[in-house]
Amino acid sequence: MFAQIVGDYNGINFPSILLCIKNKRYLFNCGEGTFRLSQENKLHFSDLTHIFLTRNEKETISGIGNYMCSTSLLSQKPIQYSLTGPRHSSSLLMLLGYVTHHVKIKLLVKEQWEASEDVIDGLFNLKTIVLKEEMEEEEEKENVELLLDLSKPKQLRNDFELLPEIKNVKKTSISYIITLPNAKNKFSFQKAKNLGVTDQKDIQKISKGETIKLKNGQTITRKDVFEGTFEDTTIVFLDIPNKKILNDLLNNKTFKEYQTNENLKINYIFYWLNDQIIADKHFQKWIKKFETNTYHLFLRKKQPFLRPTEFCFRTSIETLRILNMLNYDMYPFTFQPNKKNIQKSLEKQEQFKKKFLPKNSVFLQDQLIIRFDQTNEEKIIDESLLTIIKRNNERERNDISGIINKMETFKEKFSIKNKKLIPKNTNLDQQYKLEELFNEIVFLGTNGAVQSRYKNMSGILLKMTSNFNILLDCGEGTYGQLLTLFGSKIGKILLNIKFIWISHNHSDHSFGLIKLLRMREYYYKLKFKNYNEYKQPLIIGPKMFSKFVFLRNSITNDLNYCKIFNYGDINELKLNCKNSENNDLKFINFQVFNEIEELVPIPILHIDDSHALVITRNGMKFVYSGDGRPSQELIKSGINAEILIHEATFDSNLSKNAIRTNHSTIEEALQVGEKMNARYILLTHFSNRLSFRNFIDYNAKNVCFANDLLTISPNGIDKIGFNSSLINQYFHENLNTKSDNKNKKNNNRRSNKKK
Repeated sequence: MFAQIVGDYNGINFPSILLCIKNKRYLFNCGEGTFRLSQENKLHFSDLTHIFLTRNEKETISGIGNYMCSTSLLSQKPIQYSLTGPRHSSSLLMLLGYVTHHVKIKLLVKEQWEASEDVIDGLFNLKTIVLKEEMEEEEEKENVELLLDLSKPKQLRNDFELLPEIKNVKKTSISYIITLPNAKNKFSFQKAKNLGVTDQKDIQKISKGETIKLKNGQTITRKDVFEGTFEDTTIVFLDIPNKKILNDLLNNKTFKEYQTNENLKINYIFYWLNDQIIADKHFQKWIKKFETNTYHLFLRKKQPFLRPTEFCFRTSIETLRILNMLNYDMYPFTFQPNKKNIQKSLEKQEQFKKKFLPKNSVFLQDQLIIRFDQTNEEKIIDESLLTIIKRNNERERNDISGIINKMETFKEKFSIKNKKLIPKNTNLDQQYKLEELFNEIVFLGTNGAVQSRYKNMSGILLKMTSNFNILLDCGEGTYGQLLTLFGSKIGKILLNIKFIWISHNHSDHSFGLIKLLRMREYYYKLKFKNYNEYKQPLIIGPKMFSKFVFLRNSITNDLNYCKIFNYGDINELKLNCKNSENNDLKFINFQVFNEIEELVPIPILHIDDSHALVITRNGMKFVYSGDGRPSQELIKSGINAEILIHEATFDSNLSKNAIRTNHSTIEEALQVGEKMNARYILLTHFSNRLSFRNFIDYNAKNVCFANDLLTISPNGIDKIGFNSSLINQYFHENLNTKSDNKNKKNNNRRSNKKK
C-alpha cells in the first residue's frame, strides 16, 4: 500500500496523487499533463477504478479530457470509472460530448453537495467533507449520482442542454478521509452470534467495514465482531486553495473531532496549498492540534526550480540534449540546472518548514513514493528533495566529450554518404525573401492523438514579427512547452500571440487553450496595471469547440473573457474589426489583419468542421493542413507555397488505418507537397507506432521530420533536409543498438535459466 506523486507545482502540472491499495489504483486530481507523466514514470493506470477531484477548476480537472481520450484509444475494451467530485462535476463532464469522439468510457459520477460516507471497492471507508468559501442561503441539494456514457457525445450534449442554467457557481473544496481497516484481525462468528448478527448480508457489510443497525436499534461496527488489533490507517487528502476555504476548515466539526477524540487518529495528511496558507497563524495552530506522530505531507505551490520539465519529463529532455548536440540551430534548447541554486532553494525550504510546521512535515515532489509503513522521516526527505541533485551528479560523470566525439565522427561519415542532401550555395535572396514571411517556426508538439513521454500534442508557434505570433493548434501541454523553451521570456511570447487557429474539434489539438489563455491574462496583469485594456487574441475554430469553451468557462470562471469565432466569420471580421461599438469585438486583438494579406480556411476530410489554413503574407503562402486526408482543394489553394506543414500520422504500410481514421501517410503528405510545388515540406503529427526507422527512407533536400521544439528560421531552412536525415539516421542506429543489447541480455538470461 503506497501513494505516488504525479507532477509538481511547476507551471506545467498540478500535482496529482496515485493511491495504490492491493491491485487497485485511485487517482486524486487530474491536472494538465497527468497522462504524459504517467507514461514518463511508467505508472500502470490499467487498474485505475476511481478518480477523486478536490475542486472543479482548471488546475485539478484540465487533464481529464485528454486522459479519457488517450486511455480509450490505448484500450481494446470499454472502460468504466467512478468519479467523485464537487457540485457540477457531471455538468463539466457532459461538456466532453462537445469535443470527444470514439471514447469508449462510462463514468459513474458522484457529485458531493454535502458531506457523505461510502465504502470503496470493499477496501476502505471514505468520508467526504465539503468546504465552502461562503455559507449559502438557499436550500442545500442532496448528493447526485449519474452514469455518463462518453461514447455517446450527442446524448451528452442533449442532457447538458436540458439542465437548468448554471449561474454564480460557489467555489468548494472536497476533502477526502480514507480509513483502511487493519488486516491483522479476523471475523468472530461467536461474537456476531452473541450480538444477534446472523444474516449473511449483514456479515458481508461488516466485513467490508460498514456499520449496520439491528432490528432492536443496536448499532454494530466491525470492532464489535472482529478479534485482533484495530489500528486502522487513516489518510486525509486536503486542498486549501485560499483563506476562505481555510476559514471553513478551521471550524469544521469532523476535523475537530479527530483533533480532540483520543479514539480517532489520522496517520497521514496530504495538503495542496500555498505558502500564504502555511504561514497563516490560524493554520499553524490548527495543524498542531493533531497527534505528534501524524505525518503532514505538503504539495507546496512554491517550488525552487527555474525550468520544470527537467524534473518531470526526463526522457524528452534527454532526447532534446542529443538533438541539441547534433544540431544547435534547429534545436537551440539548452538547459543545465544550477546545482548551487537548487541546493540554496532546498535549504530555504527546510528553514521555512522548521519555522512554520511540526516536525513530522515533509515537502513532496514529483515521482516520490510514500509507503504507509514508512516511519523514517529522513529517508522520505532524502528521496524527495535530493534525488534531482543526485541524478545531475550521475549525469556529469558520463563522458560527454566521448559522446560529442562519437557524434562528430558520425556527422563526417553521414556527410560523405549523403552529399546530395547538402545545399551547394546559400541563396541569400531566398533567405531575405522568407524573412518577409516569418521569423521562426517552432514545433511545440509533434505527436498524434496520444501523448508519449517523448513528445507532446499538436501545437506550432509562428513568430511572424518581433511583436506578432500565431499559434496553430493548442494541444494539452502547449503552455508547458513554451515555458520549457523560453523560460523567463514566456510572458513576452504569450502576449505576442495575437492569432490562434484551432483546426478541428479533437482534444489533442485544443485542450491546452484554456490554460494558455489563462496564463496570458496572468502575465498581462503582471506587466500592465489597467486590465480593462486587455485584448484576447483572435481565435478561429470549430463551432462545437467554441460552445464547449463558453459553457465550461461559465462553470469554472477560468477566464475573464473568451470569444471564439468560426471559420466562416473571417471575412466579416476583417470588415467589421474597426467597429469599436461592437461589444463582441472591442476586447479582441485584430493585428492579424494588418500583418496578413489573406487567411483562407480549407475544409478537409477528417471530422465535422475540420479545416486547413492557407496564410498569404507579402505575396508568399504558408500552408497548414491540420489533420485529414490529402485534399485537392488544399493543393489548389496552396499552389507554389513557400512552406507546407502537413500531418503524416502513419507510414505507407498502415494506409488502411489512415483511410479508416481520415489521416494521411508520410508518402501521401509528400505527394501533396509535390503537387502543390511547395518549396519546403515539414511533416508532423506522428503516431506512436512510428519511429526514426520509418523516416530514413524519405531523404530529400526540402523535407523535414519535426521533433518537439524544432526551431526553423529563414537563414537555416535550406539545410533542413540534410539535418533532418542526419538526426533520423543517428537515432535509428542508436535505437537499434539499444534494442540489440536488450535482446542479448534476454537471451543470456534464458540460457542461464536452462543451465
